[in-house]
Amino acid sequence: MSNLSNVKSNTSDHFFDEQEFAKIYQQEMESLKTLVSQIPSDVFNISKTKDKSGFITIGKVIDVSQNLKRVIVDVGLKAEGVVSLDEFVEDSRKIDVKVGDEFEFYVEAFDSPKKVISISRAKVQREKTWLKLKQAFDQSGVVYGAIFKVINGGFAVDFDGILAFLPGSQVDIKIPKDISPIMSVLQPFKIISLSDDNTSDTSSKLLVVSRRAVIEENRTAKKDDFLLTINEGDVVQGVVKNIASYGAFIDLGTMDGLLHVADITWNKISHPSEALSIGDVVKVKIIKIDADKKRISLGMKQIQSSPWNHLKEKYKEGDVIKSKISNKVDYGVFVLIEGDVEGLVHISELDWTKDKCQELHSRLNIGDEIEVKIVSFDVDNHKISLSRKETISNPWKEFVEKNVIGSKLNVRVVNVANFGIFVELDNNVNGLVHVSDISWSGDNDQLIKNYKSGQQIDVIYLSGDYEKQRISLGIKQLTEDPFEKNAESLKEGAVISAKVIKIYRDDIDVELFEGIVLKIKRHNLSIDKISKNGISYEVGEIINVKVTKSDLQKRFVIVSAKKIEEDEKNAILKSQKQDSGSTLGSILGEAINLNKNE
Repeated sequence: MSNLSNVKSNTSDHFFDEQEFAKIYQQEMESLKTLVSQIPSDVFNISKTKDKSGFITIGKVIDVSQNLKRVIVDVGLKAEGVVSLDEFVEDSRKIDVKVGDEFEFYVEAFDSPKKVISISRAKVQREKTWLKLKQAFDQSGVVYGAIFKVINGGFAVDFDGILAFLPGSQVDIKIPKDISPIMSVLQPFKIISLSDDNTSDTSSKLLVVSRRAVIEENRTAKKDDFLLTINEGDVVQGVVKNIASYGAFIDLGTMDGLLHVADITWNKISHPSEALSIGDVVKVKIIKIDADKKRISLGMKQIQSSPWNHLKEKYKEGDVIKSKISNKVDYGVFVLIEGDVEGLVHISELDWTKDKCQELHSRLNIGDEIEVKIVSFDVDNHKISLSRKETISNPWKEFVEKNVIGSKLNVRVVNVANFGIFVELDNNVNGLVHVSDISWSGDNDQLIKNYKSGQQIDVIYLSGDYEKQRISLGIKQLTEDPFEKNAESLKEGAVISAKVIKIYRDDIDVELFEGIVLKIKRHNLSIDKISKNGISYEVGEIINVKVTKSDLQKRFVIVSAKKIEEDEKNAILKSQKQDSGSTLGSILGEAINLNKNE
């Protein structure tokens, strides 16, 4: 089967694409050249000689030989021409040829050895016909011929003695099962390929024609006229011609229109065959006309009363109704509102918690009745969003209203992540202990590894937002904040005893009070403890440090051991200055008193 026969296998007749036809036609021509070359020469009953190209001229009969059945003709050249007496036939009857009669002859070639010109009376008409065919091809005109023989890949067509090849794919828009009704019947064709080698032998001229192109052209003209007679919004009658998964093609007489599956009925159907059958006579409304692409979009439900208009009057957002499940999908369930109008309950709207949503979705079946709340009602786009969870109590809200911030709860760990610990509260509500709320010491990244799923722990309820479904909990809040507890001792200028708990290359960690661990960097360490070999502190060593900066709201404290040493040195220097000044005063005072006495 040729490529052209499949041009419209996936579309209706009125969706014929001329550009697509031209593209596939180019592919067809390549295969036609090979195909025609394989056709036996006796199919057309023409011998393929290599005569020189000739011309048509007027010749006068100068001799008639009945015995030899030949006629000698003067064609005005250097030699006479000879033609068979059998060629003098008109309307299937032989004519009486006499000396002096003049006829048109086709000069084929010179036969040099015999000094005779080869001429033909029969080829005159063939040459004239060929010139007409060539002119029709150049002007994209229509030519008339008759199909007379079936050959390999197609048919042979006669054009007044000139034979052409008609590919099987070019007989009609759809290849007919029975070709006999159009055999030997004069009918129009379009020439789609013409190869002329400029020789006198018409058998070497390849002619390929198409009956289908004429039919398409006529249909296109009729379609253009038909499109001018209809308007969007018109209600017309048609016959269901074909049914596909996406819709039905309706024969409107002159051309087809597409009735999309979504425009067949207000009821939900998955395939057009649920509502239509081939041959049904239907009334449809013209929804859209595309004159350029010659396409018509049709609708059946548009001439029926929309159930959505009734629903808009009867229901509103916030209404709670009982409905049966009509369909179940991965992302939720559809329920019937009224008639065949459905609304969607998304899986996330089945319950308040994710686990319960999945559990309930797996248990629900088509036909089950559930109570739902209308969340949104979009009549224009025919969408209704529903929620089941809005009809039951919100466990997040219940928890927030039931519990007081700061209260202590005993909970079960359900999951441990890098950023915190998820715990189970009442009614499958989960809360989060953020990693920063595990301990006051700040070494939470290590401490979080001590918690496992299934473990029972105590927590403090810190905050709750039921609309965002967030419950914040804390573990470190079970004990008093060491920064608040030791606020007086952490003021700037205070001197505190600290315990060295960890030593690094250039700094150390010290514990000031239980739950307060600070880092002392190299420039704040005692000068005596720093050497080229490193730091000479020992773990467990008790040192005195001074608070140099403090912001308890931000939980920011800097302490320095070096500052203690600097303060001690300054105190000694100050003391030495004071001692030196009092001695001199005493001496001068005694000297003054002695002078007065004298």
